[in-house]
Amino acid sequence: MGEPHDKPRSIAGLRRSAAHPNPEMPKLTASAAFLTLTGMQLVGEYAGRLWEGRGIGSYPPFTAAELGLIGLLSQLWVSHAAMAQFGIPGMGLPSIPREYFEQHPGEVMQVSAQVMQFDNPQAPHTVLESPYYNRSLVVGSGGVEELSTTVHDGLSYRWPGYESDTYYQWQWAAGNFYNDVVVRGHDLPMETAIAVARSMGHDRCGDH
Repeated sequence: MGEPHDKPRSIAGLRRSAAHPNPEMPKLTASAAFLTLTGMQLVGEYAGRLWEGRGIGSYPPFTAAELGLIGLLSQLWVSHAAMAQFGIPGMGLPSIPREYFEQHPGEVMQVSAQVMQFDNPQAPHTVLESPYYNRSLVVGSGGVEELSTTVHDGLSYRWPGYESDTYYQWQWAAGNFYNDVVVRGHDLPMETAIAVARSMGHDRCGDH
């Protein structure tokens, strides 16, 4: 995704922190993201730290404490059929070959989701608008394009994969939550991908 971006000089309204910049955070319940996904198997679920974004080992331009981050959840889902054919128990995400993608056009093969909960409604917008987290600086390169169809007036992108696949990404703020969903498949209609994103956390986001 490229190099880390320069840190902003100031972030209005955010609290300074004397603690570790990004401590381990409490894990949100599955209902914050997906309890189930039709035809999909949950292969990974964890909390961890505030996502470090672009650049391995680099810190975001703000800390978890400054944002008021109180919990997060990341999930990874893979289609039951792909897991049955290529999955290895306990090994997480399987390697799905190009031929399999091409033999299953229009099917959702993989979904990844991240949800962050904050103690204030301004922080999700701060994350959403940061080039450190969104793809605004890479639109137009590597086939990345920004889409006009969004969830809750957020951001949406599409780019090609390496296995005859396509990635769709939906990012939005809803109340005290920041949401990020990536849907992957071959010849996958945008309507199918956004339907997955809109089904996330329906119990807290209200109507989509």
